[in-house]
Amino acid sequence: MRKEFERVHLTARGKVAVLTMNHPEVLNAISPRMAGGMMKALEFAGDTSNGFRAVVITGEGRGFSSGANLAETSGQSGGPRDAGKHLEQHYHPLLRRIRDLELPILAAVNGVAAGVGMSIALMGDLVLAARSAYFLQAFTRIGLVPDGGSTWLLPRLIGLARARELSLLAEKLPAETALEWGLIFLMVAVFEESTLRGYLQFTLTRGIGFWWGALLLSVLFGFSHGTNPGETPVGLFGAAGIGLIFCLSLWYTGSLWWALGLHAGWDWAQSYFYGVSDSGLVARGHLLGAHPIGPRLWSGGTTGPEGSLLALAEVIVIALLVWAWWGRRLQSPFRDSGWRPAWSRKPALDTTPAAL
Repeated sequence: MRKEFERVHLTARGKVAVLTMNHPEVLNAISPRMAGGMMKALEFAGDTSNGFRAVVITGEGRGFSSGANLAETSGQSGGPRDAGKHLEQHYHPLLRRIRDLELPILAAVNGVAAGVGMSIALMGDLVLAARSAYFLQAFTRIGLVPDGGSTWLLPRLIGLARARELSLLAEKLPAETALEWGLIFLMVAVFEESTLRGYLQFTLTRGIGFWWGALLLSVLFGFSHGTNPGETPVGLFGAAGIGLIFCLSLWYTGSLWWALGLHAGWDWAQSYFYGVSDSGLVARGHLLGAHPIGPRLWSGGTTGPEGSLLALAEVIVIALLVWAWWGRRLQSPFRDSGWRPAWSRKPALDTTPAAL
């Protein structure tokens, strides 16, 4: 289901409403018209009768949002524009609507998030960023003080000193640095869950069955780690195995939250707590420091612990714990499509009085 609003469209992905800013010609610069469209889209998503459980906000094309659309906020008569008036009439109501929405909001940032676009991104309960993303407090470049709530949001997210640096210097903040500062929660790893165990898993389930889809996607998930620096065959098997565990949690719960939490905790513990390689990459600013010793099969070498036989054993233990915790207590919402493709499933009998 796709519903059009002014310069915005909303797409239903199961119980998730994906709100996409749709003016890519100006990198989704937010005009009063777009702000109005976003307000209506958020009202639609927040209507309990529509059954949505979460909202994703993102941008069409190469960027999330380049900020306010100054061309459309200029005075109609060619005179000076009243920036305060536009903030009060259009942008502040939009930000308050995002704040008051009674659904979790995930901001998926691709490309630039500047000015008020950055403020909207930071309003998300979770902020995800592609590696191409960057954040920019561009206000001083046009002689304005930061607006859109950024003077309240930024110091609370990254501290006063860093907030001043971003606001006064108006320099680009790459996604990797934003992650280190705590400005965003996760990066591309979370997109793996929403794409693989989310959209693609549900789509394949409707066709070839849940577990055939899970096997296919887990193999692809494992092979996708083959480009990691120093990756080992054990690491590829381990990645495929953890992919199956994520699918197992989806099988029992019908929800992605457990998979997202485990994926996030795994990456955070390796990168920012222990300071070891995560998929061959070492993050800066970690709490502790650790270095692999011993044979590569046991230590994982440069790829990190997930390339170790010990991690493969850990994957097996996690799978057994998931089965022991949920397997004997829950009935899977996908039970009718386990190994059975759509063409082999019998249609459910309609027992309503009208049908009989």
